[in-house]
Amino acid sequence: MTEAGDVAADFNGWLDDHFLLSSYQTAYLDDVPDMVRKTWGHLFAVAFLRRSLITMVTPPDNPPPRRTKEVRKNMAGLLTYNDDTKELDGELSIAITWDLW
Repeated sequence: MTEAGDVAADFNGWLDDHFLLSSYQTAYLDDVPDMVRKTWGHLFAVAFLRRSLITMVTPPDNPPPRRTKEVRKNMAGLLTYNDDTKELDGELSIAITWDLW
């Protein structure tokens, strides 16, 4: 529950606390609109609470001359509220991938 609350409250801060981010990655995340960061943080929080699968593949090598690296976050699933059990049923998965172009 603590991790879910932390990532929902401050997505960028949570990433910075748990991963070694480059200055480019930090700048990219800082440039993302607040609404998007909050959405990502809350979706990750749901995944944490559901103990859902989160995969992050290794970024591709990007030797000089550098190409643009696009971060893609794919979220899929279906959650429904069960009135009888008072719980969410279903699954949610998050896959983080990179693409060079």
